[in-house]
Amino acid sequence: MNTNSKNDNAYNIRAGAYARLGNYNQAIEDATKAIQLNPKTSGNYSIRSQAYNELGNYNQAIEDATKAIQLDPKNFVAYNNRGFAYNKLNNYNQAIEDYDKAIRLNAQDASTYVNRGDAYLSIKKYERAIDDFSTAIQLAPNIATVYNLRGVAYNNRGFEYKTVDDYNKAIADFNKAIQLDPKAGIPYYNRGMTYRNLGDEAKAQADFDKAKQLGYKG
Repeated sequence: MNTNSKNDNAYNIRAGAYARLGNYNQAIEDATKAIQLNPKTSGNYSIRSQAYNELGNYNQAIEDATKAIQLDPKNFVAYNNRGFAYNKLNNYNQAIEDYDKAIRLNAQDASTYVNRGDAYLSIKKYERAIDDFSTAIQLAPNIATVYNLRGVAYNNRGFEYKTVDDYNKAIADFNKAIQLDPKAGIPYYNRGMTYRNLGDEAKAQADFDKAKQLGYKG
């Protein structure tokens, strides 16, 4: 790239590429250069907001997402990014409000439903969480983490209402998560918790051991 270029879009594109590779500091650096060249483009702030989220800098993510929204009120990615940051800061109602806006602007983005479902899960609104995770699965059926999250929601609802059917649905979701990503320890751990809730300690312990073997200790 010609670093003397006035093309902020080139920096924005490279920032997105760095973000997809997990190089979030470099993504922030390029997004910042794009903003310096063109501070009126909403997408430049969106990509930097996303990178800040990935690094756990949630207040900075909120600041950038808010600026992106001011520049383009139809930027659903910015609402999703800001909702994610609010969720991580335990401001669940504000997060859900932003996710609602993102979904109204784009009802086909699976990640927004996942994020809103996670917020509902945090405030124990299990039915709404399950609905959102189910919609996300319809839109993107091969993401292990979504099945794991829906399994957690089923397990928690089963624990609250003492319903074996929910436990069985949880196990089915954890099985699917393991099928899609057999090297992830957390679905084994969560399935173990469900088996424990069902009173099957032998299966629970086997799953806990497998989760630990894969590096997840709970």
